[in-house]
Amino acid sequence: GNRREKSWTADTPGFDEKGWENASQHLLDAPPHSVKEVSLVNVGLSTVTVQRVHEILACHSKAILRLDMSYNYLRNSGAIALVGVGWPLMQQLQHLDLADNHIGDSGAAAVAEAANRLKEIQTLALGGNLISKQGAGALAATLR
Repeated sequence: GNRREKSWTADTPGFDEKGWENASQHLLDAPPHSVKEVSLVNVGLSTVTVQRVHEILACHSKAILRLDMSYNYLRNSGAIALVGVGWPLMQQLQHLDLADNHIGDSGAAAVAEAANRLKEIQTLALGGNLISKQGAGALAATLR
């Protein structure tokens, strides 16, 4: 069948609520600060799931080096929510991938501002989003 028919929210095609609950619970059940890589690629994440991501970050904040949330539906609101509360929990983060998340200029600006506060960050991936030429210029200026 068509994955879009199983939508959890109207704006998040293909979201598998049970699969997300199982995956996120597995990460939360791991011993604190034991998870170095979190891969939440193409699992239908949106603004409504960001709170659970914050819980995962809080549980493993001293260990997570790589966070890959590419190919989801965060949009501006989800990106802003993720880094607005989450950036203090990402201090060890070296790689943040938010590619292909329907993020526009305001979301990218919030992510770049947060990335400037992350001392260990080496890679920030935002490709495939809805960032305008002006937004890309502002992003580059922020990350200098």
